[in-house]
Amino acid sequence: MPMGAGLWHNPQTEFVVNVDEDGSGTHDAWIAKPLNAERIGLSELAQKVISESNDIDEIRMTAIWEGLVRTREYKNHVSVTIAARKDLKNLLRKVYNLVRDYYGEFSYIILHDIATRTEVRIFLPDLNKKLETDQPILPEAETEMTQDQRLLNIFEKMKRIKNAKL
Repeated sequence: MPMGAGLWHNPQTEFVVNVDEDGSGTHDAWIAKPLNAERIGLSELAQKVISESNDIDEIRMTAIWEGLVRTREYKNHVSVTIAARKDLKNLLRKVYNLVRDYYGEFSYIILHDIATRTEVRIFLPDLNKKLETDQPILPEAETEMTQDQRLLNIFEKMKRIKNAKL
């Protein structure tokens, strides 16, 4: 399936970057460059985990766990990957704004939450309606934390690096 624009978004700073801007082309290749990781606001700890990895999924999941939002446009949908934790509604509002502004107000999105291993397929106007009426969209990660082995490996690496004082 042909791919379109791929974005990294830092919802804390509202910084958005297209991963093709420097010729990287993929999310993992873009975020693995130290200057890019620093520019978008990844912690030293996350940058260290990424620098030690050759695994595409681990690199992406580390950045997402750190709070970044990953999007990729496909022919008939936009894939959005997050790690939902506290303040989920605010994060989803920022996702809504990002997709509307970069992909269009009638986009169909597949929203992946790596924290709960939940996937939601929804049209953007329906997401907006649910946000406005406080309807549930994704479960809060605090109550249903995943036991995804890939995330557990990332946590172990972060713990090891932190104990080694970066």
